Amino acid sequence: MVNIASCQYRVEALPSFAAWAEKQARLVAACRGDLLLYPEYASLELLGWLPSRTAKHLGRSLDALQGGREVFVETFRALSAGFHKAIVLPSIPWRLDDGRVVNRAWYADNGHIRGFSDKQLLTRFETERWSISPGEPSPLLDFRAIPFSVQICYDIEFPQLCRRHVEAGARFVLVPSCTDTLAGFHRVRIGCQARALENQTLVVQSPLVGEAPFAPAIFKNQGKAGFFTAPDYGLPDNGVLAESEQLAPPQSLWLSQQIDLDALEAVRRDGQVLNHRDWPKQWP
Repeated sequence: MVNIASCQYRVEALPSFAAWAEKQARLVAACRGDLLLYPEYASLELLGWLPSRTAKHLGRSLDALQGGREVFVETFRALSAGFHKAIVLPSIPWRLDDGRVVNRAWYADNGHIRGFSDKQLLTRFETERWSISPGEPSPLLDFRAIPFSVQICYDIEFPQLCRRHVEAGARFVLVPSCTDTLAGFHRVRIGCQARALENQTLVVQSPLVGEAPFAPAIFKNQGKAGFFTAPDYGLPDNGVLAESEQLAPPQSLWLSQQIDLDALEAVRRDGQVLNHRDWPKQWP
């Protein structure tokens, strides 16, 4: 069994780093899950108390984030230790030694940084306007001897990326997302459901919500947290195991589920269809 919590995270203007850190502590303290998933680019909330000429300039905002990236990671590492949680951190633009900036989600478990996942495929905005680069192929992460995959937002719309990790042993897939339109949200959600169907596995989405006029890269954000499975025996007919309600205005909240992975994966042996087994049959 694994208790996973997906954060539907409301971005907001905060007056200081201390206020931001207090918000994270409140959220983690309120969460009943053991493995916590934050959304893509929620780290950009750190721009909220910077001068507008920095926060609103795409290039300067990347530079500004590098100055606070270590304390950002350390904040979540300490929360992971203090609350005995595993946390997939909000993804953050991360400058590499060669100067490229990637979209990286770090992973902390019980006070230790256990690895990271980089976004592999980037949207037009990320490449054409923001100069974000594809990251390095990421290995599986491990939650207390249970391997899992992180596919950041756009990545989940491409089946081979996810399949590579499933074939390597991933028991479930976590998807941090950031989308500014309902169309974008549904593209990612459809990707989540497609990967759940074809791999007969669990896929969990964590969205950024709310408005951030101080940060043009996340000016407006829409979505709902969700847990998705294959539609099959003993599972929801529509493949939606759980989803959050859309709130107006949106609030930060946790959507948690206690998951029996063995029961979910039983459909790979005894399902109405055997998508996972039949994957190689696509090629003669």
